[in-house]
Amino acid sequence: MSGYNISRNAGVVSVLTVISRISGFVRDTTISHIFGAGSVTDAFVVAFVIPNMFRRLLAEGALSIAFVPTFSRYSSTKTGEEYQNLLASTLSLLSVITGSVVLLGILFSPQIVSLFAPGFSPEQHALSVTLNRMMFPYLFFISLTSFFIGVLYSKKSFAVPATSQIELNVVMALSAILLYRFFSVPVYSLAFGVILGGLLQLITQAHYAIQKEYYVLRFRWNPSHPDVRKMMILMLPATAGIAIYQLNLLVSKALASLISNGTVTYIYLSDRIFELPLGVFAVAIATVSLPVISEHYAKNEIDEFKNTISRSVRSAIFVCTPAMFGVLALNVPIISYLFQHGRFTYANTAECAPIAFNALLGLFAVSGTRNITPAYYAMQDIKTPVIIAFISFLVNLSFSLLLIGPLGGSGLTLANTISNTFNFIALGYILYRKIGNYQIQKIAVTTVKTFIASSVMAAAIFRVSSLGIWGQPGNYTLKSIWLFGAIIAGAIVFMVMAYILRIDEMKYSVEKIKKKIS
Repeated sequence: MSGYNISRNAGVVSVLTVISRISGFVRDTTISHIFGAGSVTDAFVVAFVIPNMFRRLLAEGALSIAFVPTFSRYSSTKTGEEYQNLLASTLSLLSVITGSVVLLGILFSPQIVSLFAPGFSPEQHALSVTLNRMMFPYLFFISLTSFFIGVLYSKKSFAVPATSQIELNVVMALSAILLYRFFSVPVYSLAFGVILGGLLQLITQAHYAIQKEYYVLRFRWNPSHPDVRKMMILMLPATAGIAIYQLNLLVSKALASLISNGTVTYIYLSDRIFELPLGVFAVAIATVSLPVISEHYAKNEIDEFKNTISRSVRSAIFVCTPAMFGVLALNVPIISYLFQHGRFTYANTAECAPIAFNALLGLFAVSGTRNITPAYYAMQDIKTPVIIAFISFLVNLSFSLLLIGPLGGSGLTLANTISNTFNFIALGYILYRKIGNYQIQKIAVTTVKTFIASSVMAAAIFRVSSLGIWGQPGNYTLKSIWLFGAIIAGAIVFMVMAYILRIDEMKYSVEKIKKKIS
C-alpha cells in the first residue's frame, strides 16, 4: 500500500475521530455539568475505568496485537474458506473468555474497587461497586465489537470502526440528560447509558461486517485451530504488556484517591484532553499502518517495512507535537471552556490545570510509541514491549511515590510523562538494534524542527491563557472567539514555521494541495 493511501485512510479516521472526541467532550461536559467534580463523580470514574481497563486488555489491546496481524495475513494469503474458519473459531473462543471474565468481575467487584480506590469512604466504595457491577457486561459487548472491528481492519475498512466511540458518547450523554431524574441515585443513568451504548456499538460493527460479507456469521468451536492457538499464545504476553500499562493508570487512580475528592476526576479529565490529539492523529496513523506493516513483514518486504515505520513515526510526531504545545499554551482556557459548567467551577479548573499540564508533556512520547510498537507486533515480538512496559511501570511507580508529596495530583501525571518518555526512547533504540536503521536520522530531524516550530507557535498564543474571562461563568461567545481564534492563529504560525524550516511532512502536504488545485 502506498504512502498516499496510508495518509488518505488516516485522514478519514482522523476526521471521524475528531467527531468522536467532540462527542466525548460533550459527554464529559454533560457529566461535569450535572454531577460536578466530587465523591459521586469519582465513584463513577473508578467504576467505569475498571471495565474500560479490561476492554483495553482483551478487546482493543490483545486483539489488535495478536488478531489483526493474523487476520491481515489470512486475508491476503489464504482462501476465503480458511479465513472464515479462522474468524468463526476466534469469535467462539472469545465469547467464552470474555463472558467468563464478566461473571468473575461482577462477583469480585468489591475487591477490585478496593484495589483501584483504597482511599474511598465506605459510601463511595459501595456506590462504585454497584456502578461497576451494572457496567461490567459492557466488556462483553465491546470485546465482540472489537472482534468485528478487527475483521474490518483486515479488509482495510476503517471508516465504520471509527464511528464506534461516537455511539457510546452520544448514548451516555443522552442518558445523563434524559434519565438522571428517574433514578433514585441519579448517577445510575450513566451506567445505563454505558450498557446501552455498548450494545449499539456491537450491533453496528457486526451488521456492517456481515452485510459486506467480510464475515459469514457462524460459530465454530475449534480452540485447537493452529493459528487460533498461536494467537492465544501471543495474547498472553500481549495482555501482560498492556496490563502493565494499565497498572500505571491503576497507580495514578489509587494514589489520587488518597489525596482529596476530585483528584481522580481531574486525572480522568486530563486524560480526556490528552486523548483528543492522540486519537485524532497518532492512533489514526497507527491504526491504518498496522495491517500494512504486517503485510510487508509477512511478504519479507523489509525496505518497505522500515519505510512505513519511519513514515508513521514522523507523521505522528509532526502532528502531535504542535498539538501538545498548543494545548499546553491554552491549558486553562481549554479546561474552562470544556468543563467549567454547572457544578464544575473555576476553582475546579484551577486545580485541574497543573494536573493536565504535566500529563500533556508526554503527548509526543506516547504518539511515537503508538507508531513504533506495531513493528514489534508485525514481527510477533511481544516479549520486548512487555519487558520495556514493566520497566516503565517501575519508573512510573517510583516517580509517583517521589512526586506525590510535593506536587500532589500533578506529580502523578508528571510521573506518567517521565515513564512514557522512557518507554518511547527504549522501544525506538531496541527496534534499531533488531532491524537496523529505519531512517532514524529523518525521524530526529523531523522531531527537532517540529519542536522549534511548535515553540514559536506556543509563544505566539500563550498570553490568551492569562485573560480574565476564563474565571467568569458564561461568556461563551467571547470565550469561543478567543479560544478558537488562538487555535487558528497558532495553526497558521506553525504551518508557516514548518514551511520555513522545510519539514518534509509539511512540504509533502503542500505538494498534495498544489496537485489538487492544479
